[in-house]
Amino acid sequence: MSCHSTNSNDSDSSSNPTEWTCLEKLLLSQAVYKYGENSWLEVASVLKQNALVQHRHSDFFNHKNCYFQYYLLTEGLQTEKDNQTPAVVRLARQLYMQRIQEIKNALVHHEQQLGQLVSEIDLIRKGELDDRLKVEYDMVSTSMSQSDPELDSKHDKIDTPELEIIKTTVEFERDIVMMLTNALMYNKEGTETYLLALEMLEDVKDQIELFKFANSFFKRKM
Repeated sequence: MSCHSTNSNDSDSSSNPTEWTCLEKLLLSQAVYKYGENSWLEVASVLKQNALVQHRHSDFFNHKNCYFQYYLLTEGLQTEKDNQTPAVVRLARQLYMQRIQEIKNALVHHEQQLGQLVSEIDLIRKGELDDRLKVEYDMVSTSMSQSDPELDSKHDKIDTPELEIIKTTVEFERDIVMMLTNALMYNKEGTETYLLALEMLEDVKDQIELFKFANSFFKRKM
């Protein structure tokens, strides 16, 4: 038995919405240990209220699904001769070790991302990526012009106010968060735009925090 996800917060369960993540299996085993193998309503209730799995639809943790998943997990346990330890305890220990390994793998992945980000920031500061950034900018501009041939003429006809230049990470974070918050405010909850803005808001917060850390790390090395 193995855990299918390597994400530290198991938010990628959307790739297979019917499969339990390692974290969810661990929480299930802990709930069964606390309430017993015949208290599935209580087990289901405590899982539904757990903040770590709020991305799941509440129906996912119904008592029948919890019972069936626990049955599958215990059925897959290897029977050890003369082992008097209850199955739920052995299951929880096994899942705990798998979860620890999962988190370690995620930390390694994030460390690699951080190292790459620090390297790119260093190259940008030195001006070594100027040519590449210009090429990418030209490609985006060309793509936008091709998608809307009248874009350039429209832009010339419209008197656009002078844009405020963003000079700090704090200003960038303020503007991005404000834009996405407005999207949440002016779109009905549950719509595609609302859900996309919500997902982007969480991702932006994580990326900005990573950038802040990388930036402070780089300054300390200067």
